[in-house]
Amino acid sequence: MRFVVDDLTDLQAVEGPFDLLVDYGALDDLRAEDRDLYVRNVLPLTHPDSRYLLWCFEWPTRWWERLVLAMALEPGEVERRFGGLFQIERIAGQANPSGWPRAFAAYLMTRKGAGL
Repeated sequence: MRFVVDDLTDLQAVEGPFDLLVDYGALDDLRAEDRDLYVRNVLPLTHPDSRYLLWCFEWPTRWWERLVLAMALEPGEVERRFGGLFQIERIAGQANPSGWPRAFAAYLMTRKGAGL
């Protein structure tokens, strides 16, 4: 087993593929353009049947939240960014509209085969 830490917007020390990738709250903290880089860099780290576990904050962001900082994925964003290459299963989630954080979600994704 090998545990690796790097920056998925600017990979320096990581070469794949891996059987499992885990993101515990990184993607949702990135600006939109950095999220695009992140997704492009995740793909070469996977192979067909690789698993990718994503835990994130997820809610419809208010206009002022988008101005202040990236803090949550929009509902449907996971499917839009990863759905073409991964089978996606939402395995957990909870909304707390009056509290903080407002909502979270966890997804377990499996990379689709090369022929799909």
